[in-house]
Amino acid sequence: VAKATRKVAVEVYRARMGTVRPTGRRGTSEVWKRMRRGDKIIYEINKKNKVVKEILDEVSPPTSWTNKLFHVIETTVPYRLILMDNSEVEDCHVKLLPEANIPSQELINLCVEFYKRYRDNSRAHEVAIDLTLAMEPFNTHPAYRAALDSLDRRCDDNRQGS
Repeated sequence: VAKATRKVAVEVYRARMGTVRPTGRRGTSEVWKRMRRGDKIIYEINKKNKVVKEILDEVSPPTSWTNKLFHVIETTVPYRLILMDNSEVEDCHVKLLPEANIPSQELINLCVEFYKRYRDNSRAHEVAIDLTLAMEPFNTHPAYRAALDSLDRRCDDNRQGS
């Protein structure tokens, strides 16, 4: 009984907070990679991130175009402004209200696609959710979890009807 209660409590907490325990290899799930160049620290877009890779595969831009775009994004991150904002208003960039950064429907649809792939590979609902929500940006908002939970109910209804 205690294990079942704890499992339900963890699920409720994750659904409300939009957080999951990290799964898989570290470094392949995050969108940004922290790199050290001499005594400097830079951040690069992780091209191995499954979400970034999926979007690039869908668009199929030339590699030179992708490299130029990523270079522009990586070199223009407003580090100083972020630091100043954070020093003026502590935690101004974290724990935003869910209404402040609602993901686009396209990103929610992409999240659902990853979830369906895990389910098609015989993963249990919770395992598929954990694997999907361990990837950035799907670990940033509870809307992703809500979409997957509602999808699972529909999938179970369809499986029982078959």
